[in-house]
Amino acid sequence: MRRLPDWIQRLLTALTGKAPPGLEPWFRWTPAGRMVFTLASYLAAIALGAWAVRSGGWTWLLLPLAWLLVVSNTRIIQTGIVHHASHGTLLLAKFWNDLLGEFFSLLIWIQPLELYRRDHGPHHWETGSKNDPDLRFIVQVAGMRPGLTVPEYWRQFWRTLFSPRFHGMYLWARLRANFVEASGPRRVAAFVWVGALAAIAAAGFGVELFFAYLLPITVLTQMSAWAGLLGLHQWVREGDGERPAKEVLAGLTSGRFLGEAAPLPTLTGAAAVRAWAGWTTRMLFLHLPARVAIVPGDLPSHDWHHFHPKTRDWANAAYARRDELASTAPNARLYTELWGVKTAINGTFERFSKLPTNADLGEPLTYRERQSVLLAM
Repeated sequence: MRRLPDWIQRLLTALTGKAPPGLEPWFRWTPAGRMVFTLASYLAAIALGAWAVRSGGWTWLLLPLAWLLVVSNTRIIQTGIVHHASHGTLLLAKFWNDLLGEFFSLLIWIQPLELYRRDHGPHHWETGSKNDPDLRFIVQVAGMRPGLTVPEYWRQFWRTLFSPRFHGMYLWARLRANFVEASGPRRVAAFVWVGALAAIAAAGFGVELFFAYLLPITVLTQMSAWAGLLGLHQWVREGDGERPAKEVLAGLTSGRFLGEAAPLPTLTGAAAVRAWAGWTTRMLFLHLPARVAIVPGDLPSHDWHHFHPKTRDWANAAYARRDELASTAPNARLYTELWGVKTAINGTFERFSKLPTNADLGEPLTYRERQSVLLAM
């Protein structure tokens, strides 16, 4: 894709999640700017869905687009805004950082910020080890036990994706975190928010509320989170105790980019037309939706985040990762990359398939650990 004109390279960077050498962005995001833009995009997507339902007729065709955008912004709020608030890197002032982290977590019905902060710690410290709740959830709850074949793992993936039990557990964890485990003020805020939603429904907008807001932030977002989790890391440590800890952890996480090579410039005539038409179609209708719904925001550079969890430049992660990769920093040689959601998930499945069926992947999950994995997924 670097052969393509300069004017399209920034758009391709946004689509793929990877910045090419020498390219500068149109502008640099601040965390606050990214937060405001995400909130505006989220509300606009909900409004689009509500308008599509309210208007009826052909406008219902816009509902899938609205769902895609609501899911994307919901995931960006969780994995971007609330996530970085938990690291203290959303806003400089701790009061506003925590207050807005709480606000956004309630808006999308995930756990309060303090619970998120507590549950997120093992994701950095124990990734891929026997103590990692995420790994143990994938094996014990989602049925990805070691030693299966890659096709068997894919069948289990699809079963979980559409499993009523999985979605019921997930939704219950979200409700319990807000109405049972939360602090008193957060529970009050949750009940006020429910009351506001009930008032909207009572005013005659119940159908719009369900299709434009409730459905995409629950079932559809939970499907996105499950697909995203399996490709987030390769999940099983390799070389633990034999290599430096940083190398072992780096081997669990790769850049996860979307897209594919542009057609060869040697193609001419009808062959060139077919190749470019196919490439354009796949970029717009395969890779772009995957980027928007499954690997949104700064998730393509999740490996960079693990090297720099306290940085405030997370909103420009694609360019920051690119710059470190080109530098003499010790981390530069540890970066790897995968292209495509399927390729990233296959990386996990291939590691699992190489394990003996009796591999020890940790103690049984406690109820509390299961809840924390679902909430932080």
